[in-house]
Amino acid sequence: MGKAWTVSDQDYLREHCHSMNDAEIAAAIGRSVNSVKIKKAKLGLTKKQRAWSDEDKDFILKHKDTMTDAEMAEQLGRHVESVGEMRRKLTGRKHKPWTEEEET
Repeated sequence: MGKAWTVSDQDYLREHCHSMNDAEIAAAIGRSVNSVKIKKAKLGLTKKQRAWSDEDKDFILKHKDTMTDAEMAEQLGRHVESVGEMRRKLTGRKHKPWTEEEET
């Protein structure tokens, strides 16, 4: 069994669970990602992802080549991983195209 959750760890999780991803929280408090996921569920901190609207999808398609996933996520109020997953689903590409700087 792992180490017990402190009140401080739980407070940190509650405070950051909707603004940071599980890996970031885990790194910040010295726990595994799985431990963070389990504790979030036990504390009722998981939230169902809202459905993707046509406007959200159009935004991603319009900006996929000019904005990073992180920038789009900030604009859409979503996690960067969700935006990347939706971008891949909409475009059929696993990765964004290389920029000119990256190609050289």
